[in-house]
Amino acid sequence: MFLWDLTRLLKRRGIECGLYTPIAGELARKLRAEGVPVWSSPRDIAMEPDLLHCQHLHTAVVLTERFPRTPAVYMVHDARSPYDTTVLHPRIRKIVAVDDYCRERVCSETSLPEEDVRVIFNGVDLEKFRPRPPLPAKPRSALIFTSFAEHSRHVELAARVSADRGIPLTRIGGAAGQVVENPERHLAGHDLVFAKARCALEAIAMGCAVVLIGPEGVGEMVTPETFEFMRRRNFGRSLLTSPLSAEALHAQIDRYSPDATVRVRDAVRQHCGIDSMTSEFISLYEEVLSGGPCMNPDVEWKIPSGPLATILSEMPEMAAGHRVRSDQTSQRSLSQRIQSSIKRLVK
Repeated sequence: MFLWDLTRLLKRRGIECGLYTPIAGELARKLRAEGVPVWSSPRDIAMEPDLLHCQHLHTAVVLTERFPRTPAVYMVHDARSPYDTTVLHPRIRKIVAVDDYCRERVCSETSLPEEDVRVIFNGVDLEKFRPRPPLPAKPRSALIFTSFAEHSRHVELAARVSADRGIPLTRIGGAAGQVVENPERHLAGHDLVFAKARCALEAIAMGCAVVLIGPEGVGEMVTPETFEFMRRRNFGRSLLTSPLSAEALHAQIDRYSPDATVRVRDAVRQHCGIDSMTSEFISLYEEVLSGGPCMNPDVEWKIPSGPLATILSEMPEMAAGHRVRSDQTSQRSLSQRIQSSIKRLVK
C-alpha cells in the first residue's frame, strides 16, 4: 500500500496532497476519509500543485498536460508491466525506481546512466507491523501472504510442501483467495511465511522467517547474508530463480534459523521504515522544486520504441504531440484509451 503510506506520511508532515486516478476504488474512499482529496477527472482537480508525483504512463501524460508548467517526478514500480513504460520529457525532472531491477528497466528504455535514476526502496509501517514473540526452534505454523497474481500454483505448492512437513498453512492475499484488511494480525501468529516484495518486507519486519515465492518461481530464505542484495531487488520476482518445485521449497525451509531471522528483522526495523522512505521523497521533491517551473510547456511527448509505440502512434494526441484539451471528456478519453491499449499488450 505504497500510496496509502506515502500520502498519509506527507500529510502528517504538513504537505498538502491530492490524488488523481481515472478509476476511484476502495483506496480512494479510504484516502478521502483521511482528508485527502481524490479526483477522477483532471478538470475537477481543485488545487494547483507545486509538483506532480506520477506513476504509469497514461496518468503521467494526462497530468503533465493538465499542469504543463508543473515539474514532475515519474516513479517505476514494476520492471515488466507496460503501464510503467518510461518516457523522457522535459516536464519529468526526475525518474525514480523502487529497486535496482526497475532501475535497470528505466536505463534500458531511456539510455540514462544509472546515476541519473534515483532508487527509493519500499518502506514498512513499523508501528503497524510490530515484532512478534520469539520464534520456536522449528516452525510450527506457516502462512502464505500474496498480492494479486495471475495464477496460484505457488500457493498450491506451499500448501503441499507444508502438509508434507506437518506444518499447518494459512492463506491470505489475493492469489490465495483471502483478502484481509489487517495482515499484521495474521502474521503475528505464524513462524514461517511464504511471500515476495512488499508482503515479504512486512513479514520480515515482524520477525517471521521468510522464504521468497511467487508465480514466477521459488526464491531463497531471507538471511542476514542475503538481506541487502534482496532489499535492493525489492524481495521481488527477479529473485525467484528456482522452479516451482517441492525440492526447491523444501531446501529453503531447511534453512530456517530463529537467530538469523532476528538479525534480519532488526535490519529491516533499523533501515526500512516508512518515515525514512518519506524523508527520501521529500528530499527528492525539494531537489526538483529548486529547478523552478517548467519553461517549455509546449514540448511534445516522444513515443517510446517497441510495441507500445505502434499502439500509441495510432492516437493523434500522442503521435502529433498535440496538447490535450482541458475539458473532462478529452482528458479522460485519452487516459482510458492509453489504458486500453496497454491492456492489449498484456494479453
